Amino acid sequence: MSRTDWSDDFLDSLRTQADPAADEVVANLFAGTADATSAFRALVVEQHEMSDPALAAFLDARDEPPPWMDPELVAAGQERFARWGSHVFTALYAAALPSAYACWRGVQVLGLTARLETDAKRRLNETAQFHLDVMDPGGLEFGARGYSDVRHVRLMHAAVRWLIQNDPRVHWDPAWGTPINQEDLLETLLTFTEIVFEVFDRTGVVYTHEDADAYLHTWSFIGYHLGVRPDLLPLTRAQTSVLMPIVRRRQFGPSEAGRDLMAALLGQVARLTPPGLRGLPASTVRYYVGDEAADILGVPKADWTRLLFEPLADVSRRLSLEELHRHLLRGLSDRIGFGMLSLAVRAERYGGRPAFEVPTSLAARWNIPPYSGPGGSRP
Repeated sequence: MSRTDWSDDFLDSLRTQADPAADEVVANLFAGTADATSAFRALVVEQHEMSDPALAAFLDARDEPPPWMDPELVAAGQERFARWGSHVFTALYAAALPSAYACWRGVQVLGLTARLETDAKRRLNETAQFHLDVMDPGGLEFGARGYSDVRHVRLMHAAVRWLIQNDPRVHWDPAWGTPINQEDLLETLLTFTEIVFEVFDRTGVVYTHEDADAYLHTWSFIGYHLGVRPDLLPLTRAQTSVLMPIVRRRQFGPSEAGRDLMAALLGQVARLTPPGLRGLPASTVRYYVGDEAADILGVPKADWTRLLFEPLADVSRRLSLEELHRHLLRGLSDRIGFGMLSLAVRAERYGGRPAFEVPTSLAARWNIPPYSGPGGSRP
């Protein structure tokens, strides 16, 4: 991608564009059933396979990689994920997801699907599972679990668009744009990449320009499979660092959906927090996303645990102990990231839900159980 001019007119045009290939499959699928809403719930909420030749063909299609895709760079990006492990998940829960919730237009779809599923924890765990599957070495190869995940997510995006545009019971404000449009998809890639690097910068996780570009190359390939317009890819750090402030200016604003999702996320993180540190989740989010975004999302004010962040950092700089403070932040990040993964593994043990699975190669490297289920065994 050579684009450097991200004008409002151009980005506004992206808000009217979706994913014609996936939308056609879903439109034909739902037009052929007497109860399209039930079909939607089976496909998206309950995630049942449906008997339809066009649907099966879409899910099983082998997309040819784009000309810019470099297999070695994709593998390098997956290796960086394995190396950064817990810190990526801290960035995901403390900054990336909150930033997505602060986008007042794009978050409306997330709010709608959360209400349909009535289980915020499940959505959080599915986001983590998606990361694990696509970033597992070889996970994006045809037939691998990550490749299958991407195809399913693309189809589910189309199903959500269909429901919003065809079910009279769903309220959708035209000011929000086409549901899950091209700008929303581009913003999703930014939240999983540029915001991760911003968190690393604040936490003291060391990475190089080559590391960042490899990670972005992998996510660009994921974006290609998710239906992002080919001319918007691949992304580089020079582009994402320019585009992220534009997204904040254009998209950040208060919404009921954003506040509800943020409250659910804080409730999940609070399960990791000892009684004397109950304010730590809010302090952590405020440190990484800033007070403006945190206020938009209704994040509680930081309590004394804020001292672990900025004030202590200022003292550390004055006393030439900055690296010691960064070491403390990296340790805290490590605890939060792997703690949330461990919660996901344990959360799926009961209730008949699909098992949460950490790919074996990553579980061994991170020393965490690979599967949910009694004793950590695969059901």
